Amino acid sequence: MKVSEIKVDGTTYYMVFNDASLARKLLDTVKSIAKPKVINHIAIVPANNTIYVAAKLDVKYFEELVDKTYRLAMEFA
Repeated sequence: MKVSEIKVDGTTYYMVFNDASLARKLLDTVKSIAKPKVINHIAIVPANNTIYVAAKLDVKYFEELVDKTYRLAMEFA
């Protein structure tokens, strides 16, 4: 398992991953959101086909967050 510290729009995130391509997709998803700071935690667990998202509820960005999370999920469905 690898651990990486990254900054996105001034916020520090810690990535823990086995698969670099999945880590890249998560990072790309976070970076694609207009206000990435709303995301506290995002994870893909391929073993049980699950995506976890913990985010601050900001009505202005909620629809975008759900849409981008849905698109990410569809890549693994």
